[in-house]
Amino acid sequence: MRSIFSALLAGALALSCAVSASAESLRAKANSVTPVGFFYSYLPLGYGCATAGKPKVRILRAPEHGELRTEWRKSTLGHAGGCAGKPGGGLAVWYIPQKGYHGPDKFRFMMSTAGFGASTNSKDWGYNVTVE
Repeated sequence: MRSIFSALLAGALALSCAVSASAESLRAKANSVTPVGFFYSYLPLGYGCATAGKPKVRILRAPEHGELRTEWRKSTLGHAGGCAGKPGGGLAVWYIPQKGYHGPDKFRFMMSTAGFGASTNSKDWGYNVTVE
């Protein structure tokens, strides 16, 4: 049962996110806050569409010319798994370039959610940023 739950949790985290594990392109305006994405963390319909808990975020590669900010927010699930319209939670992520900076930047972060016992489910995302 633990392995089934952990696998479902990993699947929910993976399916609920807006991007894949490969590096994505992101355009950011100089001197402004740019949304990176909103990453849902929920269990599928068979487990009640409940929030799977707040993921822990670890910066694997910090941006050299800016910073990342994250905030846990309550939201309404809006997609896969038969959970559309159900209450849930997710992590909002923003990129903020250094004041006056124009040019390339990149960053990578990982989110982990605890399963039962010692199991942990994690996924990471990378971005190549162009600050204009």
